[in-house]
Amino acid sequence: GVGVGTVYNYFSSKDALLAAFMLRDWNRCVDTFQAVSTYSDGPKPVVRCIHDQLTQFSQRHKTLFEDKGAAASFAVSFLSYHGLMRQQLAQPLRKFCSSDFAADFIAEAILTWTMARKSFDEIYGMIEKLFEVPNP
Repeated sequence: GVGVGTVYNYFSSKDALLAAFMLRDWNRCVDTFQAVSTYSDGPKPVVRCIHDQLTQFSQRHKTLFEDKGAAASFAVSFLSYHGLMRQQLAQPLRKFCSSDFAADFIAEAILTWTMARKSFDEIYGMIEKLFEVPNP
């Protein structure tokens, strides 16, 4: 019931509309793994949640990630958003790590290998030893 022209009063382009839609979905993912982190006393449930949320997010937006035109458009902003995404993934892991760099490193590994379709067990088996609860 909304005219096409009306949409462009709020979004400058189709890319901007799509980005807003995906951001809303991504923020739900972030809220989910932050909530799990709040109540978890170990890293494994948090890593599992992050893995599951990344997998589900990529499945929901699979057609966009596979579209060559969308991928070209996305590639331009990927570098700036990749760092932000890594920070958002690292935040709920920080309480289980000895340093911010360790949390960032683990977050990058989870992001990279989940997107490469590695299973949770494969990923966690490799990064499990990197977790250390910092001394107070």
